Amino acid sequence: MKIIHTSDWHIGQDFYRYDRAEEHAAFFQQLKEIIKKEKPDALLVSGDIYHTAIPSAAAQKLYTENMVKLHQACPEMVIVVTAGNHDSYTRLESAGKLWELAQVKVVGHINDIEESDSIEEKHIITITDKNNKEKGYIIAIPYTRDNETEIFKTAQKIVENKNRQNLPVIMMGHLAIGGANLEGHDEIARGGMDYVEIEKLGDYYDYLALGHIHCPQLIRGSQKARYSGSPIQVNFDENYPHSVSIIEINNHGEIPQIRAEKITNEFQFLTIPSEPKPFKEALHEFISREIPEKSYVCLNVKIKDFAPSDADLLIQNALQTQKCRFCKIKMTKEEKPAQERTRILNTEEIKNMEPVELASLYFKESLGEELDNELKGMIKEITDKVKENERRQP
Repeated sequence: MKIIHTSDWHIGQDFYRYDRAEEHAAFFQQLKEIIKKEKPDALLVSGDIYHTAIPSAAAQKLYTENMVKLHQACPEMVIVVTAGNHDSYTRLESAGKLWELAQVKVVGHINDIEESDSIEEKHIITITDKNNKEKGYIIAIPYTRDNETEIFKTAQKIVENKNRQNLPVIMMGHLAIGGANLEGHDEIARGGMDYVEIEKLGDYYDYLALGHIHCPQLIRGSQKARYSGSPIQVNFDENYPHSVSIIEINNHGEIPQIRAEKITNEFQFLTIPSEPKPFKEALHEFISREIPEKSYVCLNVKIKDFAPSDADLLIQNALQTQKCRFCKIKMTKEEKPAQERTRILNTEEIKNMEPVELASLYFKESLGEELDNELKGMIKEITDKVKENERRQP
């Protein structure tokens, strides 16, 4: 059995006011060509289809049109889409029956009470060839919290009882695994994640198709659990290659053959200069460089107290000649050691931060102490309930 594994598309991301539809369209075109070449049995999308729970009409149109194109690239291929923590599962599942006409199976949420029959019907997908011969099983689990992980083991037990032919078993999950490389994720965001040890997920699978972490990687110590990573760069810190994963497995119990197919993006993410410099020096470097129009730019500035009062005007003047997508000024106060630097946020960054991140940052800068885990847990519990209500919105 051959599958293509991808996740964390974040369609509809409004990055510092800039629409990224062109980049997502280019990704879908590359993915379509990969599908044509590889002719996989299944395409697995492990969560975070959209960047927000309430995506724009344009984002939904982009998703719908391109999912149809992916199906047309290989009509025999089954597409399995699971919801991530950024997605509204009711929105994804609302057209589920219609999507089945295009070989797309959408799994948005876990029921409060899951019986074996409902797990088998909803979360276990049998992959067959054109002669209806069984080739393997997909266990499709959407975003789960740390108290919901028992469903992984339960579903595997069901498959184990069915799998008399030792067919490959692929499991999908959208969660943070302990020990994963979190490169590209903000330090405070890392502290707000629920981490699950991989042993809690069972072991009756041949490949675990993970989403949630954006850096592509095999989980340390495992040859069969992998984050495919985000196909396009989501922020300035994700400066590593982005890709989709191709997996081939012949029989249950075999080590999967895994390879990455690189996804290219014409847009660059540039931090200028690479190390912080005083505002005038940094601005001079920005003005004097030949910067491609398809670039996102962060100006890396060292300050004593505040940026110059006319900083915005000077940048606007510079943008008369530079046609790039200027995003932000990253400011570092030079008189403080690195561990005590004040993080200066703009409106866009605040909008994209979790409440527990903002609370932790405020507590650290106001009192010079870390927010204790009990308070973090209380804030997270409240925001999770708010998010759950939002994700339930049609």
